[in-house]
Amino acid sequence: MSTNNPRRRFARRSLWILLVLGLLGFGLSLESYRELRSSQEGKGTWCSFSELSDCEKAFQSPYSQLWGRPISIYGAATYFLVISIAALGLINGGPFILSSLLHLALLGIILFG
Repeated sequence: MSTNNPRRRFARRSLWILLVLGLLGFGLSLESYRELRSSQEGKGTWCSFSELSDCEKAFQSPYSQLWGRPISIYGAATYFLVISIAALGLINGGPFILSSLLHLALLGIILFG
């Protein structure tokens, strides 16, 4: 398939966008976990601005954990999968990459939707 094919260019551009967003999400998930640990150790968090925006309240919420683990760990793992799939798509290409991303999205909807 030619690299001048518009569909191929669109797919590659989409994979680059997914890669960048995946890296951003992975970083934010790790930062969220770091803030959670800081909160548990009694240190303040930088993301507690006011009564309306308070990370410590979010960390104490019953929705902040899933099966006894912080939700940020699951987020980091999911973003790592997105990064891996997007990187494989950029390296190898192929239709299985898009179907893998679709399956990952469906799994996320089923688990957290």
